[in-house]
Amino acid sequence: MRPAVYQTLLNKHGPVEMERQELLYEQYVCQREFIKRLGSIVRVFILPLRRKHTKSWVSGVPVQISRLFDWLEDIVNLHASIADAFDSLSQAWGSGIVIHAASAIRSLVPRLEVYQPYLVRVDEVRHMLTHGVSEDNEFLEFVKMRERHIECGGWTLSDLLYQPVERLADFLIVFQRLLELTPREHPDYLSSFSLSHSTRMIVHVLHEVKTREEEYQFVKDFASRIDNLLPSVQLAKRERRLLWHGEIMCTLQENVSQNISLCEPSSQDFEAGKRSPDSRRIEDEGRFRSRYSPLGPPTPTWNSRNPPPTIVLSPCPDTIDAGIRDARDGGRSPKLKEKMKTLRKNVQCFVFADVLILAEPTSESGSEDPHWSLLPGFGISRVLGVQVGEQITLDLLPLSLSDLHTGVIPESSSSSVIRVSISPSPNGGDVRNEVFHALRRCHAYTLRSLSFPTHNGHYLPHGPHVDLEHDTQQSVMAILNTGLPLPKSPSVQLSDMERLSSVRTGNESDQEREERGWWSLRFQQVLKELQRQDPILALETITGMQT
Repeated sequence: MRPAVYQTLLNKHGPVEMERQELLYEQYVCQREFIKRLGSIVRVFILPLRRKHTKSWVSGVPVQISRLFDWLEDIVNLHASIADAFDSLSQAWGSGIVIHAASAIRSLVPRLEVYQPYLVRVDEVRHMLTHGVSEDNEFLEFVKMRERHIECGGWTLSDLLYQPVERLADFLIVFQRLLELTPREHPDYLSSFSLSHSTRMIVHVLHEVKTREEEYQFVKDFASRIDNLLPSVQLAKRERRLLWHGEIMCTLQENVSQNISLCEPSSQDFEAGKRSPDSRRIEDEGRFRSRYSPLGPPTPTWNSRNPPPTIVLSPCPDTIDAGIRDARDGGRSPKLKEKMKTLRKNVQCFVFADVLILAEPTSESGSEDPHWSLLPGFGISRVLGVQVGEQITLDLLPLSLSDLHTGVIPESSSSSVIRVSISPSPNGGDVRNEVFHALRRCHAYTLRSLSFPTHNGHYLPHGPHVDLEHDTQQSVMAILNTGLPLPKSPSVQLSDMERLSSVRTGNESDQEREERGWWSLRFQQVLKELQRQDPILALETITGMQT
């Protein structure tokens, strides 16, 4: 634009509008440069690895990388459409300004969904490129050779593959700035408002799907290491959200003066044959372990002389003594303090949206292959109540493995009390508030479950996942209508490959399309879940705003 024209427009529209035009022009240039860099990946890396005039890959290309390249081409096509939109806007700069910029781009926002499989897998592929993908490293040698190509501009393939992720984050900043530079009385204000917030929603869903998948794989691995958790019991579910997890110190007591050890009683204790209070306590402890075992029905029947036990939890491992002193009498009883210290044990605590898991280690500390066992009596529980004082006091409803599997809340169960002592985090984080917030959400789930009884004695499902099956059916039909095959998760694909390995190797192109459809399904499921949320809660979730 000629200086005289710019000055005329500045005098007519003011500095804010001209800054808005400069932002749009900057994005017009950035989008063209971005398309050029994406094109270099296609020309330098993708096309040489494809069989001539086909979409199939030459032998030796790792499956994870070939699929990511396929999904990258979808992103290239999307950004080409965005670049075309900016090109149409640029025609107005010859003698005027762009008025309706956001409205021209807003219609392309839903297509950002194509980022989903790429966003989930790009970190895995970049790790493969950095640390090797096979023993012979033949593919890595090809990559290193092609990285010296002039079109790469000194960038590695790993760096180039991350640029679409960075561009996605840039859109949030750019569209928010565009909204700030668009006055309320501007004709494009409402479109700018919608563009900024709809982009934020889509990007949030994209990252939420990725986060949930990582969380699911983490819980799945942990559950496989719990020795007394039957394989038929599915602790890891994508719809079961993990709110907090960490290591805590656990001590079980019956009352202020008597303590029940979680450790196995010695054989001498059983052989003593004395009917002293201590021996009766040990027998009661054996009955307690039997009734509260996670492998049996959690229906304890404590008599009047044996009230429900209390578990005192304190952080692990550096603040054990302080947590014990705070747990009872402010640390004024040396005898109790000494006894409690002998009963402590490390416990892994997992607070899910609907259930609390406590598991004790069965392998040596620092083992490369750690294993755990559900804590007898309280390994699986629902949170029936939460109170805050010097300690966090919980009212727990123990569940059996079958209860966890079926989701049924046993009405005959007795609740038990847990007190949680939280000390300041050595890293400066507010662990107490994090744990309390997670426990309150878990308690809210139990409360709502018990608030919706039916005539058959069960409880109605509730929460954002109540329509998950209906949403899934609708989304699957929409995916099939696009021409994609039935969506299959990567784990289902792996299971199919193992099952059919002796029959056929499978079509890699079909498997890529199945996984592409799977991530589209996950995107739609999470998006519809957010659409059903309370508007204020959804706003806080997406923007981090506190109302």
